[in-house]
Amino acid sequence: MPIEIENKKSRRIAWIDNVKLFAMLYVILYHSSALVVNEYYYAGWIIETFNMALFFFLSGLTSYHSIGKIDSFKSWFVFSKKKFIRIMLPCLFVSLLVFQKPCSFWFLLTLFYYLIAFATFHYICTVLKISPNWAFLLFGLLILIDVPKMGNDQEFIISFAAGLFLSKIRIIDCLSEVPKNKLNWAIIGGFAIWLLLLPFYQSFYLNQFNVLWHNHTLYVFGIRQIIELSFAIACCLLFMKYYDRLTKFSWMGGATLGMYIIHVTILTLLDADHLNWAIDAHGHLWGNIAEIVGFIVLTIVTILLVKLLEKWKWTDMLVLGNNQ
Repeated sequence: MPIEIENKKSRRIAWIDNVKLFAMLYVILYHSSALVVNEYYYAGWIIETFNMALFFFLSGLTSYHSIGKIDSFKSWFVFSKKKFIRIMLPCLFVSLLVFQKPCSFWFLLTLFYYLIAFATFHYICTVLKISPNWAFLLFGLLILIDVPKMGNDQEFIISFAAGLFLSKIRIIDCLSEVPKNKLNWAIIGGFAIWLLLLPFYQSFYLNQFNVLWHNHTLYVFGIRQIIELSFAIACCLLFMKYYDRLTKFSWMGGATLGMYIIHVTILTLLDADHLNWAIDAHGHLWGNIAEIVGFIVLTIVTILLVKLLEKWKWTDMLVLGNNQ
């Protein structure tokens, strides 16, 4: 059965919700370091090697079913409108309301860009009556285009396209027939590649594609893609085989858009430019303890606010992106 996760009323797929929750918790942990002045913080760059790539991979994996149905301008327009309401409406609303600027959430803007771009390429292939596989090639060429003020929008194109492609070939159906012991080796292999290449990782924030291109060091980009994809695929296989059950926490996997907006908003309001406040932690032990406590508190506050905002139709739509 093809993967489809469109809204709260859709049939949820347990392992996808669980892995999305896993990814979101690490995003919050990564961002919670902003609450603490700690020169001994080591975990951030490790989390950076997989957390955003994992989200884009999952977004591709859960989006192709809808994109594959686009066969007319009307269906393209309906898809684009739904994604605008789901992603960009809360992005714009919270940004304008709280920060008085069009967009404060680069991840959501980049995700919307990817979705609309690939849907457009797929529609063009349909109009021209050529193989939809050309959409992947056209989408891949976006690596060469740096869209200003969208974060590093080139970094996760391959992760997103990989998720789309694996959904297109219905890889989940194929894997359901693979013996567990063989999947175990695939999981171990994926994480092993990630660990082996980890020492060679260079931040995508500091080494963007165009910079690497001009410096003739594109191998850095290639290494990052292997690191990101190996972890994303291994992580999904792990959850698919061992955590494919709904729990009382699984609902949070379907609320990650709202959790992202809320926790980033909280941290931005607590930023030095606003309140000039942070815990000054001196030393390895106290610094990490302070960050863990900050992560726990931030996660609890974020979840409580999501639950609260879900109670009202307008906040559910304008902040959390739940429009169904």
